[in-house]
Amino acid sequence: MRKLSVRGVALVAAAAAVPTLLFGVPAVAAGGEGAGTVPARPAATAAGHDAGEDDAAVIRRMVENPYTGVGVREAAQKALDGTPEDMRRFLETGQYQARIADDQVRTSQIHSLGGPGVKAAAEKALRGGPRDVVEFLESGQYVARLEDDQVRTAQIHSLGGPEVKAAAQKALKEGGDAVGRFLETGQHAARIKDDRARVTQIAQAGGITVKAAARKALAGTPDDVRHFLDVGHYQAHAKDRAAEKAAQAKRR
Repeated sequence: MRKLSVRGVALVAAAAAVPTLLFGVPAVAAGGEGAGTVPARPAATAAGHDAGEDDAAVIRRMVENPYTGVGVREAAQKALDGTPEDMRRFLETGQYQARIADDQVRTSQIHSLGGPGVKAAAEKALRGGPRDVVEFLESGQYVARLEDDQVRTAQIHSLGGPEVKAAAQKALKEGGDAVGRFLETGQHAARIKDDRARVTQIAQAGGITVKAAARKALAGTPDDVRHFLDVGHYQAHAKDRAAEKAAQAKRR
């Protein structure tokens, strides 16, 4: 089973750009104007605005940034509603304290939805300092999730039919986002092929009712095929046996 480097995972994550809960952009790394380093406070602008007005513009952009975390947005709005001194304190210290809290909340959310590897990495980050949490959000969660996906794919491979096994082996060999595609769609497409092949095998060995039920299932949807495998072929087989017993009784 091939593992990716952190750099490789970062490239996969950047290419995928998945806007899901597990892969949301963390507040500290969200980018955008007003979300990064606070600019030095100017004495006055060319237009004659005072420093308080400049601070308000920076904070307002942070509030409007869709990637700003809830804690930062609430603290920013509170600063806007306060005095120029409140806004300056927010820019110099408050925003960073709020971002630490937002990052911890984000990590906890990812932990709650993650697999074993993601949970372990999130717990380790939360036990560490703010830098550990940021590293988890920026790269660690992706490394852990890919490893979880590889484990899940191997488990599916061990229980799958021929088509599922072949698709899982191919995904594990290619690695990276191929594993994610297998889990999201590939395994299901392969399982449909395996199910249809199994229905055909059952029909070949079955009686009249089984063959008829199999033809009907194969002409229907994947759910029809699955229902035949789970329930239908047992019911059809029971009818065939009952008919056979009735025929034998008549011959006596």
